[in-house]
Amino acid sequence: MHDILLIAVPKLRPTSPLLALGQLKAAIQQHDFSCKTMDFNRWLYDKTHDTDLNNIWDPLDNSLMDEKLLEPIREHIKNYIDQFIIECILPHNPRIIGMTAFSFFTFPMLKLFGERLRKKFSGSIVLGGPALTSSQSQNIDLVAELKQLNVIDDFISGDADLSIIEYIRGNHDYPGINNYEFDNNFDRNLLPFPDYSDFDLKKYDEIHLSGSRGCVRKCTFCNVPLLWPKFTSKTGERIAQELIYYYETFDVKRFVMVDSLVNGNHKVFVNFITILAEYNQNNNANIEWAGQFIIRPKHQINENVFDLIKNSGNFLLQVGVESGSEKVRFEIKKPFTNLDLTYHMEHFDRVGLNCTALMFVGFPTETDKDFEDTLDMLNTFSKYKSMQDIGCEHPMLVIPGTPVHTSMENFGITNYEDYFKWTSQSNDYKTRIERWLRFTERCIDLKLKHNFSTGISNIFVDYYMNEIEDKDKEILKIIERLF
Repeated sequence: MHDILLIAVPKLRPTSPLLALGQLKAAIQQHDFSCKTMDFNRWLYDKTHDTDLNNIWDPLDNSLMDEKLLEPIREHIKNYIDQFIIECILPHNPRIIGMTAFSFFTFPMLKLFGERLRKKFSGSIVLGGPALTSSQSQNIDLVAELKQLNVIDDFISGDADLSIIEYIRGNHDYPGINNYEFDNNFDRNLLPFPDYSDFDLKKYDEIHLSGSRGCVRKCTFCNVPLLWPKFTSKTGERIAQELIYYYETFDVKRFVMVDSLVNGNHKVFVNFITILAEYNQNNNANIEWAGQFIIRPKHQINENVFDLIKNSGNFLLQVGVESGSEKVRFEIKKPFTNLDLTYHMEHFDRVGLNCTALMFVGFPTETDKDFEDTLDMLNTFSKYKSMQDIGCEHPMLVIPGTPVHTSMENFGITNYEDYFKWTSQSNDYKTRIERWLRFTERCIDLKLKHNFSTGISNIFVDYYMNEIEDKDKEILKIIERLF
C-alpha cells in the first residue's frame, strides 16, 4: 500500500515524464511517506500512437482538450482509462490519488478520468498543478465543477512541494489546500533532486528540470506573474549538479529547462553554464540542454557568454521576441531594441547556437506600421542560420488576469468577448486574423520553419470565411494558397 499515487493526465507531450511528479515524489519520500508516480499520458500514447487515434498526439490537435472534440472518441478513451485503472493503479492500493491539472485544457480529460476512477476507487482524490495557481483564473469554476461532480475531494493550489506533505498528514488547513492562498516563497535549493525512478527513462527523448520559478519581467500579455508572483532561483551550481547527476546516474544526455527563462538571474546563469562547459570538456561528456532565454541590452552580456552557452551543451534557446516593433515591445514591457536583438543573433551565428523566436501578431496597440515592422523582422531573421523556427501559432489572445485584461482601457480595448474576440483602437479580430495569415505566408516565402497546423488554423479561417462580410481579396488568395 502506498500513501499516495500521483498520475500525469493527458494531454501532455509524451517525450518526457512530467517534472512535477518527480519533484513531488522526492519531497514526499524525504518525509518518510511512500509515493508511486505514473505517467498515464505516456501509457496512453504507447497504446494509441500506432492506431486510428494517433492524430490526438499532433501537438496542435485538441481532441483531448475540448469536450465537443472529445465526444467522438470518448468511448475509446474511456476503455483505455478503465484498463489503466484496473491494471496499473488498483494493484498498488493507494490511500490517496493525486491528478495533475497542467492547464485548463486538461480539464475534459481530468473530468473523464476522475469519473472512471471514482467508480473503482474509494480513497481520496486530490487535484493539483499549474492550472490551480491563480485565484483570478477561470479554472476556479472548473475546479468547483469537479468537486460538485464528486470527481475530486480536494485541490492544492500553488507549488505543492510542502503542502502535499501536510495533505498526506491530514492537515487540510495548510495554505493552498482547498484555497488559493498558497505560499511559493521557499528556498528551492533545499528541495531534493526530482525522483524519476518510477519511469523507464529510455522511453523518453529527454527529461525536464527547473532552476527557477517566476520571471524577472512582467510582460503585459503574460500570466506567469499570476502563477509565481516572485522570481526565485536555485544557485547555478545546484542547477548544474542536477543535470550532471542524471547524466552520470541514468545516462540521460538531453534536458529541457522548463523555467520561464533560464537567464533571469544573469550571475546564476553564467555560473550554471560555466560549470557545465567545464564538465563537458573535462569529462568528454555530451550533456545537452534547451531553455527559454531573454534578450538583454547589449551592454549587459559579454561576448564570451555566448561561447559558454555553446560549450555548456545548449541545443536550443527559445527567445521571446513577440514583435518586430520596438514601440510594441516596450508597451509589452520587453525593454530591448532591435540592435540588442541583432547583437544576440550575430553571436548565436558566430558560435553555432540554434534559436526559436516566439512571436505573435495583434497586440492591442499594434498598428499597421507596427505589423509591417514585424514582417521586416522576418526578413532579417531569414539571414541567420541560427534561426531554426518561428513560433506564432495564432493571433494574440487576452488571458484573464493579465495586465492587458485587467486594465483594458490602458491598452485601448473597447469590446471584449473572449480570448480572441476583442476590439481595440488599433485593431480588431478580423484585422488580427488577416495579419496572422500574412505573417504565416511571409514565413513560407522566406523558407522560415514555423508552427503551423491546419487543426488550429481552421478555427480562424472558418471564422473569417463564415462570419466576415468585407473579406480582403488578397487574404482570400493567401487562404487558398495555405489551405
